Amino acid sequence: MTLRVANKELKLRANQEAIAAIEHRANELQATVDRLRAELDSSENRRKGLEQEVDTLRSNLQGARDDRAHLKGDVLSLTKATTFLEAELKAEGPEVVAAYKASREFKLGLEKMGRTSYEYGYRVVLERLWAKLPKA
Repeated sequence: MTLRVANKELKLRANQEAIAAIEHRANELQATVDRLRAELDSSENRRKGLEQEVDTLRSNLQGARDDRAHLKGDVLSLTKATTFLEAELKAEGPEVVAAYKASREFKLGLEKMGRTSYEYGYRVVLERLWAKLPKA
């Protein structure tokens, strides 16, 4: 009978050690699961943030494409206007210049420039003369 009791005690102790080892392993696995869940949540949050950033960038890209299309249209219309104005200038330019040169404003401007030029020259000569004279 003591042999049976000893055998039962050995089995009981072995079972308790196995249960303790299993519980320890289960705790380790649970910690790993918790860590992986936290990493998964973190990765999920990063993914959501990146998706929002991609949406923002797509919106910005679409806006830039729209702006580019508008600018192309503006450049085209400005090119047409420039071509038209160049043709008009070639056709009417010499006549307009001749009419302006014949105008009273142009002649008054020339007179004023001549007076200014004369006055400037006079002042320069006067300064040179004063520089040559000995000071009293």
